[in-house]
Amino acid sequence: MEATNWRKGMKWIGASAELVMDHPVEAVWEFVSNIENFGRWVDAVQEPKWTSEGERGVGSTYESEYVWSGKTSHVEYEVTEYEQPSKFGSRTTAGRYPYQGTITIE
Repeated sequence: MEATNWRKGMKWIGASAELVMDHPVEAVWEFVSNIENFGRWVDAVQEPKWTSEGERGVGSTYESEYVWSGKTSHVEYEVTEYEQPSKFGSRTTAGRYPYQGTITIE
């Protein structure tokens, strides 16, 4: 599926994946919604950290370094969906690699 990117009219490809885990939903939520774990399940992400203060939720922000083809780029993100313990979504707000995605936990 191809769609127009929300920035500069770029194109992006939609994708989905499913993974069955033998863990309680709450444990999976705690892992994926903790941005410090981002680099543990996305190989190219390094040094992820929250940049906003206070409670986590829609509108919270975080940043990371993203390494692709030997080049490191700074990326900034915004949380777009936050429904504990079932949905976590985010999108990039700055950086070279546009991204928008949602993790659904059932």
